[in-house]
Amino acid sequence: MKSTIQICLLFLAILLFVSVPVARAESAWLNWSSPTVAELLSVSLVNANDGWAVGQDGTTIHWNGSAWNIVANPVPYAWLYCVFMSSPNDVWAVGGYNLGYGDHGTIIHWNGTEWSNVTNPMTKFLYGIHMIDASNGWAAGQDGAIIRWNGTQWSNVASPTPMSLESIDVIDASDGWAVGLGGTVIHWNGVQWSNVTSPIVSDFFSVSMVNSSDGWAVGFGSTIHWNGTAWNAVTNPATGFLSSVSTLNVSDVWAVGEGGTIIHWNGTQWDNKTSPTGNWLISVCMVSASDGWAVGTDGTIVRWTGTAWMPEFSAILILPMLIVATLLAALAFKKERKWVDEIKR
Repeated sequence: MKSTIQICLLFLAILLFVSVPVARAESAWLNWSSPTVAELLSVSLVNANDGWAVGQDGTTIHWNGSAWNIVANPVPYAWLYCVFMSSPNDVWAVGGYNLGYGDHGTIIHWNGTEWSNVTNPMTKFLYGIHMIDASNGWAAGQDGAIIRWNGTQWSNVASPTPMSLESIDVIDASDGWAVGLGGTVIHWNGVQWSNVTSPIVSDFFSVSMVNSSDGWAVGFGSTIHWNGTAWNAVTNPATGFLSSVSTLNVSDVWAVGEGGTIIHWNGTQWDNKTSPTGNWLISVCMVSASDGWAVGTDGTIVRWTGTAWMPEFSAILILPMLIVATLLAALAFKKERKWVDEIKR
């Protein structure tokens, strides 16, 4: 028995030796326990303790600061392509479904208590949404569709392109960008949307702006940068699709994509970062320099720890530690019981 306990203690020590540095690691992305195996297509957070991710078959999951949990919504048949949080009580998700009789664009809204359907003025699928505040927001999607929220309802807005728009990011009431297939880049100037020349002809899947003079868009192995005057192609180490980009400031930008790719812009260049998954990462949202999330295929969820210590362990590490701890407790109890029995005899 003594040797068994020693072996268990050694195993537990090894787990702690491996897991504690990983949990405390600087510049580390960790796999996270996921409540779903559905494809997760978008993630958005307002702070470290409140976030949403959405995806396949109407999947909506909520982060409460401790765990991700599935939350019911009225569109279990829809694919939800994008979620955006204005506040904990003002969350929007868009997507679409086709039940064999035509396309149907989907818009749902979270009011802090429940998700509800919101009327969409068009039937097109919607792939991107961005809210300036509770009374001003935009969504874009299939065949160049663009709609605007005025605090009461969504309405159609003229689009300068027939190409599908995959992502939209609006800085303020007079400055916004959307990108899409075939190298499409369009700009909102407060009056209308217009086409802007792209430095490359590539499908773009995500755009994220720092401010009016700095922003990024990513796509099929491509990263382009807005310097306030023009978009320019910038070399990056990715070899496949880049699905999503999230900007914190001019020298802290993240992009994710095919094969679990994670790259980082430090203000000078893009660098590869070690990824804990080989699954396709479809969306990334950075809360701060030390906290961020990325989601993807098969319910994949990974978290950025930056330089901050993170008290939670991933489920992969917790499970064997609990098994060993339980075994040790059982062995200790058995040994104590044997000693008591010997005294009684």
